[in-house]
Amino acid sequence: MIGQDHVRRELLWERDEGPSETTGLITAMARHCLSIGRITVVEGIFGAERYGEMFQDLLDEHDGPSLVFYLDVSLPETLRRHARKPIADHVSQQEVSSWYREHDLLRVPGEMVLGEELSEDALVRRVLDDLQGVRDAAQREQRTSGDTGSAH
Repeated sequence: MIGQDHVRRELLWERDEGPSETTGLITAMARHCLSIGRITVVEGIFGAERYGEMFQDLLDEHDGPSLVFYLDVSLPETLRRHARKPIADHVSQQEVSSWYREHDLLRVPGEMVLGEELSEDALVRRVLDDLQGVRDAAQREQRTSGDTGSAH
């Protein structure tokens, strides 16, 4: 799991504005994980203007299966969810509101939109089920190709 907030705020001490090294570090981390055969999750609030090209490049380079999810939630629901997070005391609702972009899809092939009507448990279950489907397909491919390596 490569978390955008962790990379941006904890490793690079960056704000999500102006010039940024975040895309370069996330790209390098994702490329490395994919190159060693790991299922790689890149997670965060990725505005299309800043991060769209990064994701398009990663998807173009990766020859394996890819899943892209967009959680489409309203600003009021975003603020409600934010209030329950540990960082709520450090990141104001005003700051969260300034980041909000309605329906800011990356517009990459296969992007799946998940709505705010999904509970947190249902959302996690959906992503895990889809990831398991990717893993199962990879294992089937290995069996049919005669490869005896293991899926990660």
